[in-house]
Amino acid sequence: MSPIGQNCGRLGQMCCPSNYCSDVGTGCDSSNNCVGCPTIVAPTLRAHLNLTDGNNFFGVNNGHTVGGACDPGFTRVSFETTVVATSSGSSCTPSWVSSDVHDCTVNVQYQTPGDLSKSITCDTQVFETNAPHGALLSPITRSDLTQFDGNNLFGVHNVHMIGGPCDPGFTRTTFQTTPIAGNGGTCTPAWATNDVHDCTVAVTYVTPADITKGITCETRVFETNISAPIGCQ
Repeated sequence: MSPIGQNCGRLGQMCCPSNYCSDVGTGCDSSNNCVGCPTIVAPTLRAHLNLTDGNNFFGVNNGHTVGGACDPGFTRVSFETTVVATSSGSSCTPSWVSSDVHDCTVNVQYQTPGDLSKSITCDTQVFETNAPHGALLSPITRSDLTQFDGNNLFGVHNVHMIGGPCDPGFTRTTFQTTPIAGNGGTCTPAWATNDVHDCTVAVTYVTPADITKGITCETRVFETNISAPIGCQ
């Protein structure tokens, strides 16, 4: 029930003080109105590929596709490419192959230097949803990268960029950087810009001037498609 004497707090009415809405399943939106809470769903895994490339005298610059047409009634949500194992100078760069939201195909560009001993293994997942328009997708992983730096006589102070523009209709939520292994050094993450639609994180790797010292960190970047009204879970 709305506070006595106030025409607020019910579905379709203005929010009461402290962003309060009294009806079950409602919340206070950015316009200070009580609205129904959106459905919260988790995206569905459409495709998954774990692949190694490299070990080539001339190096490689190969594109590997993951996925295909989205399932009937589904649209794409996002992709996640994780570096599982890598050699220096190697990278995996994922991107959608088209602008069609019903196309769940991702191209992952594998690049390694001209060295028979250098390769990279990446794990790529592609997600889709059949949620109705306006449904809230629980925060999903935009990017996940495990990166090593260090083992340098002069030390390192390098910035590694992870992520990129958020997926269409999404805004960034948070990031997490975790040291995985190493015997000296730090990883310090920060958003690359102030734009909430930019899911790029700049991770600064610093190691001491010691050829035996290095650090490996995993950074994950998360995004979501809408902001839930206050009071909605």
